[in-house]
Amino acid sequence: MDSFELLEHTADIGIEATAGEREGLAEQCGYGLTYLLFGDQKDSGNSGKLTRAVRASGNGAEETLVNWLNELLFALTERDLRCREIRVSHFSETEIMAELQGERSDSVNHPMLREIKAVTHHQTRIDHAGDCWHARVYLDL
Repeated sequence: MDSFELLEHTADIGIEATAGEREGLAEQCGYGLTYLLFGDQKDSGNSGKLTRAVRASGNGAEETLVNWLNELLFALTERDLRCREIRVSHFSETEIMAELQGERSDSVNHPMLREIKAVTHHQTRIDHAGDCWHARVYLDL
């Protein structure tokens, strides 16, 4: 049930995610962001595994998600982390806490497919119906 889908938009690209719980929704958005940056690359085989905590806060679930995705974007592009696993332990209206597991990235083993400037607040949405959570976020390319 948990999944993400890419959405095309002028000068932007979007991620549409679905999950059975709010934490899974943030994870799927994170996997979508990672996929947009690096594609479906395999592990380089480096033994140096890294674990990083990424958290963010906001005024409302949508703002919190956007802020967290921007923190994730920073970790992936500026802190040279190639994320393999995202574990969101907490996602409330005002805070997301997650642990990322992966390896140190480099341009040889993990070339970036595209530059993403930021995750935007434009048309960001989170919906919950029954046992299904749904989110849509757009990224500025």
